[in-house]
Amino acid sequence: MKDNERTSPAWVKYLVNAILALICFLLAASGSGLWSSETAKDFFAHLSDCFLIPGVFVGGCGALAWMAHVGAYDMLGFGGRSITERFKPGEKHFISYYEYKQEKAEKRGEKMPLQGLIVGGVCLLFSAVCLCVYLVL
Repeated sequence: MKDNERTSPAWVKYLVNAILALICFLLAASGSGLWSSETAKDFFAHLSDCFLIPGVFVGGCGALAWMAHVGAYDMLGFGGRSITERFKPGEKHFISYYEYKQEKAEKRGEKMPLQGLIVGGVCLLFSAVCLCVYLVL
């Protein structure tokens, strides 16, 4: 990573992901009838559903970010760059896929973006616990 790049601390990234999960949870709770549950069994059933939605959403976005970090989408970027390079006026500069991968690897940081996966995993864990409580009641 270059010295002049600004990065936010890790806790800010966790906080942003947690706020997104909370917003998804509240949207799911308002639509599922969580607040109008009459029995504890219904409450935990709705609570499990409300934790599942942000777990899948935030965890899925975290998985996509992690996959992008390890280079799973480099071929798509290289293909798009190669196609647009052909239609640009002026001198053309073509590089090989290996050079493109090396260039992208240098730009990527060393730290894995695991915040979304962790926050999503915690939501899925809460969902599983609420589901177990629902099944026991």
